[in-house]
Amino acid sequence: TTHGSFRAARVCRSWQAAAAGCRRIRLLYCCGWRDAADKAFADWLRHRSPQLEALTLSGDSGKVLEALADAAAAAAADDGSPLRLRTLRVLGCDVDLPLAGRLVANLPLLHTLQLDIKPQHIEHISIPRTQRLVSEHLGALQSATVLEELYLGGPFITSGRRMPYDSTIAKLLPLSLKRLSWSTHT
Repeated sequence: TTHGSFRAARVCRSWQAAAAGCRRIRLLYCCGWRDAADKAFADWLRHRSPQLEALTLSGDSGKVLEALADAAAAAAADDGSPLRLRTLRVLGCDVDLPLAGRLVANLPLLHTLQLDIKPQHIEHISIPRTQRLVSEHLGALQSATVLEELYLGGPFITSGRRMPYDSTIAKLLPLSLKRLSWSTHT
């Protein structure tokens, strides 16, 4: 291994050991700086840290978010008790629509959610099909009864054609929201 990846693995082992004794964890993680660190962090998430209460991801966090979605689904399937994650903020990275839907569906205890949905999944399909996909993937928002803050970017309008996302997503928003920031334009 290179010196950098050895150092990253040593740092990951250190925070994993420290996290093992914590009752509650609030974590800011910068993704994409070292593959070894991202892999170690994703593995830790897959083994479902029940202490994780707040997570802010910065950078190219696709693999880490996939691991979080997997861990959340596994937690619910294993014993019916979801991960206790209350806050998820994703900065500097767009999330595809299916992954955003998995996160919303499998993290029912979220009080705060911040993410941007990327357009690649939906920009070249018809408006009715786009509305169905948005409803299908983000439909779990309706049952997110403890969600109080939603900071949502997208699905973005990128092709120049007007997409009526407003009414589709507005119908999905939970009544529990106290703060909403939402933009569908780039």
